[in-house]
Amino acid sequence: TFLLVPLYTSVLSTAEYGSYDIVIITINLLLPILTINISESVMRFSLEKGNNPKETFSIGLKVIVRAWIILALAIAINNTFNIIDIIKTYSLYMLLLFLATSLYQLCSQFARGTDKIVELSIAGVINSFIMVLFNVLFLLYFKLGIAGFFMARILSYFFAIIYYFFKLKIYKQIVRTKPLNHLSKSMTDYSRPLILNSISWWINTAFDRYIVTWMCGVAVNGVYSIAYKIPSIVEVFQSIFLQAWQISAVKSFNDKDNEVFFSRIYTTYNLLMVLLCSIIIIMVKFIAGIMFAYEFYEAWLFVPILLIANVFGAMSGLIGGVFSAVKDTKIYSYSTMIGAFVNIVLNIILIKFVGAIGAAIATAISYFVVWVIRMVNAKKYITLKLNIKRDLVVYIILVLQAVLMINITSIKVYILQLILFISIIFLYYKEISGLLKGLWRYACTKLTMLGGK
Repeated sequence: TFLLVPLYTSVLSTAEYGSYDIVIITINLLLPILTINISESVMRFSLEKGNNPKETFSIGLKVIVRAWIILALAIAINNTFNIIDIIKTYSLYMLLLFLATSLYQLCSQFARGTDKIVELSIAGVINSFIMVLFNVLFLLYFKLGIAGFFMARILSYFFAIIYYFFKLKIYKQIVRTKPLNHLSKSMTDYSRPLILNSISWWINTAFDRYIVTWMCGVAVNGVYSIAYKIPSIVEVFQSIFLQAWQISAVKSFNDKDNEVFFSRIYTTYNLLMVLLCSIIIIMVKFIAGIMFAYEFYEAWLFVPILLIANVFGAMSGLIGGVFSAVKDTKIYSYSTMIGAFVNIVLNIILIKFVGAIGAAIATAISYFVVWVIRMVNAKKYITLKLNIKRDLVVYIILVLQAVLMINITSIKVYILQLILFISIIFLYYKEISGLLKGLWRYACTKLTMLGGK
């Protein structure tokens, strides 16, 4: 899907992509509100011994069906009274995409909660393969434009859902549940505080697109939103890790050596995110030249700052595993709510004075605020042995890399970037050395086992 970006930027105009982006982020806002984040509860309560996974799934499915009906009524009212034009134009796609996304999330979280990780992975591959296939067919062969874009996304989710339906025997997971039973109440009590958390994260990741559209126009938003596609390189690694981490955090929290385990995971994850961010900042123009066609190329200017925001988002997500383990979803909401407020204020101020790049700066600062709040609150439950001062120095180096890349156009910038990258390597030398030795020992062990066989 990452490699489809050149196709999007060559087939769609900046205005078309900007319109598509607005519809997608609107759905991403409605999902947690209408479904009350029930999929998260399905995963968390399916993991817990003593709960019936069939019952957790059925409770989640009820909530999603109810949410879809509410959305259908709201869209009908909108179309009758012509309240919002863009929703009326794409109302059918919104309905289908909301249903497909919510069901896919439910099945995926259920697979995680019941330890069906292989099935989860295969469904993800099916989702991506179908999306690639139908994007090529609809955009290049049938030339359906933005309609093909929506159709490919909807079908990719439904094909993955069909796989889940048969592989997880979804038809056997649906059981009758009482409306107000104890499990249902516990699941909704867990997930409701996550609504505010999800809305706040949505503000941090998507609200800037509305402000950019309002102040700079839909075409500028098309360029700005496409810039998020390069940080998605980092998000691939984050999603792989965090899916496993959320399960491990719950299962390992009460272990005797949990502080050592959590500290080691945090340090290694932070190291990998920082190195990946630094390398992509150095290569950003080269990557943009491959991915972004025509008028989209200037989107690279936003990428370095968005990458830094992505690092803090990753570390905030990791710390979030601690709160998930102890079922303290209020801190999720508290931290992201403050970050969202900072994001809104800074977006309005910075976009007015420095344009769309102000949105990227506001996003990075708001993510940093969330990270700080979560780090402070995590001390209530666990003591992490970290070198925070060293990490802050490295984050400053990343900011310096971003500033230099954006403001210096000569070849000298790459010499400075190399010096800064080497500085990061030097500061993390001990961790990098330990990681490489561990990988070497692992590889030697595997080769020995293969040799024995």
